[in-house]
Amino acid sequence: MWYYVAGPAAGALLSVIVWRYVKVTAFTKRDTGLCNRIVKVLAPFLVECFGTFMVTFTWLMFYPSSLSALQDQAVMYMGMTFAVVYAGGFISGGHFNPAISFGVFIQGKMGFLNLLSYLFWQVVGAFGAGTVCYEIFAASPVPSVGGGVTLQNAGIVEGLFSFMLVFVMLNCGTARANKGNR
Repeated sequence: MWYYVAGPAAGALLSVIVWRYVKVTAFTKRDTGLCNRIVKVLAPFLVECFGTFMVTFTWLMFYPSSLSALQDQAVMYMGMTFAVVYAGGFISGGHFNPAISFGVFIQGKMGFLNLLSYLFWQVVGAFGAGTVCYEIFAASPVPSVGGGVTLQNAGIVEGLFSFMLVFVMLNCGTARANKGNR
């Protein structure tokens, strides 16, 4: 039963270290020292990596074994998405999804090099989540398309949900009229 104490204690300790160093360094005038300057530059990318990790990890951990579990998965996914956007969105923009970063780039709100950096760190975060899930379950965490669903239909559904995700993010996070939402 040691893991009921060690797991939360380790998570809390890591959270305090990250919060105190990344958040405080990224938003203060503390620019003395090479390490502080590096953290200021890397903070948005590290937040994107971690946020993407958490959203992907949540999705994979709650991958439904039945159709009735799909609702629980959606609730957990949205809850984690809201949590990481609230916790780190003011540092990185809260994309946590390559589709959102691409939409923000097309909108002209992000430069090409930033897009490439965001995409790289988002892939690192998602790959890390998949690796952790693989180690936990000793099986591939990559879900397959469900029975009776063609790859073409799966692509259409992905396109529709990506449209809605990016549309909401552009309207809530980058629109000038919603400046207070950022």
